[in-house]
Amino acid sequence: MDILNPCFKTWSRQGQGFVCVSEKTGVIWRDRMFKWPQDEDKVKELVNSRLSHQTNLYWAPLVFKTERRNKNQVNLSFGSTFFADLDPIDPKGLPIKPTLAWESSPGRYQALWWIKEGEVNSKELEYLNKALTHHIKADPSGWDLTQVLRIPGTYNYKYNPPEKGKVLWFDPEAVYSKKDIRKIIPETEFENKKMILDSNSATISLIELLHKYREIIPRKVSTLLQYPESRIQFGKRSDILWYVENELVKAQIPLEDIIQLVGLSAWNKYSGRNDEWKRLTTEISKIYKESTKKGLTKEDTSDQEDGEEISLPWVPFSQFMGSARSSPGYLIKNLWLKRSQGIIAGEPKTFKSTISLDIAISVASGKPLWNRFLVEDQGPVLVIQNENPDWIVRDKIEKITYSKKLVGAVTCQKRNLAIDFPPELPIHFLNNYGYTFNDSLHRDRLETMLEEVRPKLVIFDPLYLMFDGDINSAKELNPILLWLLKLKNDFNTSIMIIHHRNKSGTRSSSRGGQRMLGSTTLHGWVESALYIELPPDQEQLGKESDKELVPRIIIERELRGDGALSKLTLEMHMGGIGDPTYNPKLIVDPTSELLELLDLLSMYPNGMNISQVTQIVKKDMGMSKYRLDQLLMENPDKVKLINESGRSSLIKLS
Repeated sequence: MDILNPCFKTWSRQGQGFVCVSEKTGVIWRDRMFKWPQDEDKVKELVNSRLSHQTNLYWAPLVFKTERRNKNQVNLSFGSTFFADLDPIDPKGLPIKPTLAWESSPGRYQALWWIKEGEVNSKELEYLNKALTHHIKADPSGWDLTQVLRIPGTYNYKYNPPEKGKVLWFDPEAVYSKKDIRKIIPETEFENKKMILDSNSATISLIELLHKYREIIPRKVSTLLQYPESRIQFGKRSDILWYVENELVKAQIPLEDIIQLVGLSAWNKYSGRNDEWKRLTTEISKIYKESTKKGLTKEDTSDQEDGEEISLPWVPFSQFMGSARSSPGYLIKNLWLKRSQGIIAGEPKTFKSTISLDIAISVASGKPLWNRFLVEDQGPVLVIQNENPDWIVRDKIEKITYSKKLVGAVTCQKRNLAIDFPPELPIHFLNNYGYTFNDSLHRDRLETMLEEVRPKLVIFDPLYLMFDGDINSAKELNPILLWLLKLKNDFNTSIMIIHHRNKSGTRSSSRGGQRMLGSTTLHGWVESALYIELPPDQEQLGKESDKELVPRIIIERELRGDGALSKLTLEMHMGGIGDPTYNPKLIVDPTSELLELLDLLSMYPNGMNISQVTQIVKKDMGMSKYRLDQLLMENPDKVKLINESGRSSLIKLS
């Protein structure tokens, strides 16, 4: 049997819409949405292409109205489906035979039941699926409408060696009514859920719980729990959720009711996840255990019950100065500060994405950028990219890795073949996923990835495809920028955003950051920035006679607290698709070279040994010995060479 046949049959009886296939490779999780049934061949192509690539494959049994795996978008126009992650429960012993049952790994099972057309609405489906799950003692986190299950017959790569699942049976004649399901579940199961099946169930349930504990829930917490989604401040959800959970535990409310209160509130950051209730239970149970150890009581909350705000974290002068750190240093010397937030901005076709990938590969590999700028904080990188298709990104990466000699080699000496494999760079890509800053699920999953990988750099490319708001509105933009700052501080990483600038027709004496599109808040937010533009003589390129010209760009560097830095001119020697040529060549400003040399010598008033100077300027400035000699000859009034008998020559300021 085709492994996708049960999935296709299950989706087909639910009508048209969108279906979800999820894949997990290592720690990377990705949902892929397909239009159903139009994209049936695309689903087959994806699954078949992943079967031999160490990828765990999952599917959502339900069909959705829109291109999002969201419980409010389930299509129930036709027949529906119940499902359960049975874990060790053998489906042969269940009180009602599943339509489809499969073994996901040895001794682990999953199952689903087809329901007749028009039998349930979304509230009933979720409620009955939860009741069925609890009754048969299946995984308690596996009943929500957005649940994904392992595709029957695919490999489970959690095991070593991988274990292949198998279909136990598939009986399309086994179709049930709502009454069939309710018959096997004792009435007490329904009574204990305290859930009402009309459209106001969540609101009524939350209000009932708040009323039940009105005497002991602090007023501030009660108010917070009734906040609508529109009042949830972006970037504050996790902190407020933790505060609310702690206060409810201190008030000695039973664990199961805290889970219900938090789960039904707008602060529930796990809403919509397939493990939503499992995560809430784990998190709140941990708080419960800690409070038991510390002996917390209801009286501990008395200071908060009158609605007092938690005090701001003021620090006295001596403590602040005693703990103050020096400058964090560089991620890439003289180009990007370590643990800083910033922007690469430029007009279209100014190589912004290419430069950001070049930086990513330098940081991940430790190779200098453009053979000049040294990496001082090597480590993992995350690249989130919404603009270019995979093949374009791969082509750029091939060019860049080839230029940095990171592609491996094959040599043959005395009939011995030696293979030097390319290094596995610690870079993770999320390419064309449709990542948005405004999606709380996307933000939470990114934080999970940051926790696991602990990258040195996170790149978002580009801003306009990730921000679903008015780029000119500081009010709408600020919450995003504050959240990115929080990521930087919580995970000790650098944040790099790729953004657009105004066209060169608006060129003026203003700084590059002042010409970025959108609110001026963006310019004030940056600590590190690269502003890219075309030189005036290349702004009108495009004629047939211009094809042989090498593209050049001008890069303005802006590093907070690092003073004025000279502009860089970069010649982009770059081949077409499939051509590995990539040789970005710095066209160095002689004035800049001299200033850097004078700056170096100013630290050594008695002069420096010429061999030392030669080594330093070659390593840090990319300056050859020939160019150093030229500078000495051209600037005798500023720097001089002293030849001492019996000693090496010295270079010092004039």
